[in-house]
Amino acid sequence: MNNYQQSEKNQIKKLIADNPGLYISKISEILQMKISIVEIYINEMEKNQELIFYIIDGYKRYFLNKNVKKHHVDRRSREIRENIYSLITKNPGIHLSEVARMIGVNTTLADYHLSQMEKSNLITSIKDSDEYFRRYYLKDSNICIDDKKLLSIFRRDLPLKIVLLLLEFKILRHNEISKKLEVSPSTLTYHLNILLDNNIIVVKDHGKEKGYKIQNKKSVIDFLIKYNFHKLIKNFKDAWIDFSYDYK
Repeated sequence: MNNYQQSEKNQIKKLIADNPGLYISKISEILQMKISIVEIYINEMEKNQELIFYIIDGYKRYFLNKNVKKHHVDRRSREIRENIYSLITKNPGIHLSEVARMIGVNTTLADYHLSQMEKSNLITSIKDSDEYFRRYYLKDSNICIDDKKLLSIFRRDLPLKIVLLLLEFKILRHNEISKKLEVSPSTLTYHLNILLDNNIIVVKDHGKEKGYKIQNKKSVIDFLIKYNFHKLIKNFKDAWIDFSYDYK
């Protein structure tokens, strides 16, 4: 076995050590190796009794041989899941790509751990109304359904910016919002309609045109403060200080 092949084999072995219970196609996906190549290394490690497998959910799931100390095998996996749990605790409604970015792993590996944590009833997830993102929460959290719905909306960058802008300027026309946020009219309309449908904003007369305004300013501010959304957009930091004390 040449140095390159040994390196590939070691990558597979380390991945399984850090994430016991992976199956071949998932190993292939995470390491971006051909399945046929992964199978060769896996078969070799099985023959050398470096690996063992158990059939779980119809898949051969691989583990380092039981002679390897279990606390060493599970340590990295445990660290990742502890980080994910802590992240979801602080950021309920976070989605897959955010989890991966914030804990410093690729999305495939993050997805694997989120799936395992959900199966273990540590976390739960719901899809956005448009089913674009699956968002994660602690299983035993006291977040109500309505809050989860709002979290799903405010975790999106543009709706949050619209809301913060309207809290700052009280009422704005469509073209004013579009100009301030540098977003196309059609994209803005789409997100405004989501906010309207969920009774977060309302349409009011504003001169000769219609303007958009927060429906219940106090409730929105309380919600944003509760979940620390104001910390996500630095451009609104100064404005936040102004309107966070003004509920009228």
